[in-house]
Amino acid sequence: MPMKDINQTIVRYGLKKLKNTQRVSMQLFKKHINKDILDEVDIGFAIAPILNSAGRLKDASKSVEFLLSNDIQKSQEMFDDLVQLNNLRKTIQQDTFKNTINDISKDDDVIVVANKSYHEGVIGIVASKLSETFNKPAFVFSIKDDIAKGSARTSGDIDLYSLIDQVKSSTKGFGGHKGAAGVVVKLNQLDEFKQKINKAMTNQRYDTKKTKRKYLMKLTIDDIDKELFDIVQKFRENSSKVSI
Repeated sequence: MPMKDINQTIVRYGLKKLKNTQRVSMQLFKKHINKDILDEVDIGFAIAPILNSAGRLKDASKSVEFLLSNDIQKSQEMFDDLVQLNNLRKTIQQDTFKNTINDISKDDDVIVVANKSYHEGVIGIVASKLSETFNKPAFVFSIKDDIAKGSARTSGDIDLYSLIDQVKSSTKGFGGHKGAAGVVVKLNQLDEFKQKINKAMTNQRYDTKKTKRKYLMKLTIDDIDKELFDIVQKFRENSSKVSI
């Protein structure tokens, strides 16, 4: 979600609360990443992946139970399990990404890949990495029986939701927003969906050949220090790290 307006206010308030929290779960996280004060980067790139791993691979309630626990020994055991799950998630994610590289048609304007071996818990992350790597929309489907459940990601000016809406007759359903979406397609309609989504993309005439970056200002090397970077980091409009 965009890191601005009310979202930014909520995050700032949450980070302030975390500074003084005595919850066992947060103390374990601070010990794990070797920091006394947590910031938004720690949440997004260290804590959230560990907590989310339970829902991706097993049961999200395991993370909730861990966060609410005040039993030090039990919390440590649950934390160790979550870290182990996250490491497994990383392995599955890396393997899935490597497999998708072999499955994609690089000449297509939209990446659409599907396989029974793709784990449903990581297809969103893999789609995001594919989109970032090839600078085009990416759909990754996990197949079970006669249904393909997909996760889609894009970047830049491409409106993913609008794109899928143009080919919704080839889906069982979809939801999401401009930058990310989930879609369900019958297996016997998957090729049709791939053809139509690529045609819709071609008709939109988006430029997928170049990565576009927005620059707010020019700075000299003398202008940049850690204090400036920390300030800028808090005002970025999305969950990505700021580039200087």
